[in-house]
Amino acid sequence: MGNALEVKEVSKKYGIMPKKTVLKNVSFHIEKGECLCILGANGEGKSTLIKIVAGLVSKDHGNVHIDGKLGYMPETSINFPSLNAYEAMNYYDLLSGNKKNYLKYMESFSIVERKKRIKKYSKGMKRKLDLIRALNLEPDLLLLDEPFEGLDPGVCNDMISVIAKEKSRGSAVLMSTHDISYVEKIADRVFLLKNGVLKEIREWKRETTILTVQGSIEKIPVLFKDFPCEIIQDGQNVQIKVVGSDHAISAIQLLSGSGITIKTQEVISLENIFLREVEKRNL
Repeated sequence: MGNALEVKEVSKKYGIMPKKTVLKNVSFHIEKGECLCILGANGEGKSTLIKIVAGLVSKDHGNVHIDGKLGYMPETSINFPSLNAYEAMNYYDLLSGNKKNYLKYMESFSIVERKKRIKKYSKGMKRKLDLIRALNLEPDLLLLDEPFEGLDPGVCNDMISVIAKEKSRGSAVLMSTHDISYVEKIADRVFLLKNGVLKEIREWKRETTILTVQGSIEKIPVLFKDFPCEIIQDGQNVQIKVVGSDHAISAIQLLSGSGITIKTQEVISLENIFLREVEKRNL
């Protein structure tokens, strides 16, 4: 389908001497219909990167190319509190070409109290309006900065459903979030931003199990000679790393049938990967 976004060697520093490097030669692309999620600790530059893509923050060097229309949902809700939902969305609609797309999104989010003042809306309803505003242009690239923060699961699932529909329409999504459970529901690729460097987490979608056995080390390579796995020897222990739940079950049965005791069994989750990478001193 082609790329909706291409970012090449983008760098950014903040402050006065010495300046802090927030982004260091960051490069990535997003295909149309794809969702890319960026994880990272607070202050690592996730919002800065999204704002650079949106054209709201200048970059020191590098290139950003967007193929098509852009929709942006900021980290902080920006609604007119004295207006009602209909007035606010109609105002934004006039600015963007009077398309009236916001009406169908209001239906999708079951926003029925459209004449209620926004200041009386819950945080979840305000965030829905933020997303509706970003979607009104039917963007080719949707930027979402911490869209789920502080929201209840019902609101988050409603938003996930709408975002999934946009993906099926062909819209690309670039999202930063701390809510890993929602990343697993919507993301196609996941990256970690740390120390200014963006690194793809390639193993997150593959359910990986690590089986640690003690003793009988010499038997393991022979036993798993034709088995799809990775064998790692660590002192008196051997780790058998397998991808996929079916392979994990088969590996456990193979070990049990050979009389080899499994010392520990660990399933690697995206949360575990994230915590492991964040705790590392360097990427």
